[in-house]
Amino acid sequence: MKHPEPNPEAVALQAKNAGNGLRREAIRDRLAGHLSHEARLCLDEGIAASAGEIDFAMVMGTGYAPFRGGPLAHAGVRPDGGRQK
Repeated sequence: MKHPEPNPEAVALQAKNAGNGLRREAIRDRLAGHLSHEARLCLDEGIAASAGEIDFAMVMGTGYAPFRGGPLAHAGVRPDGGRQK
């Protein structure tokens, strides 16, 4: 069986950006923010009926961290689509 090798371009990019000052937490927060934004667009465009549906689908279908509640719950959106105070 062949052992997979990392993509050399990805390794070079990682080495190039190693000293850019972004910490793991910052990267995680930025990615979560982008997911939350896209999820909100889906809700606003009527692709899903509720924020709860999107959050449930993301947790069950993509492995989004359940303790965060889904991308919209993480962003402070109530299951009915309104903002949490």
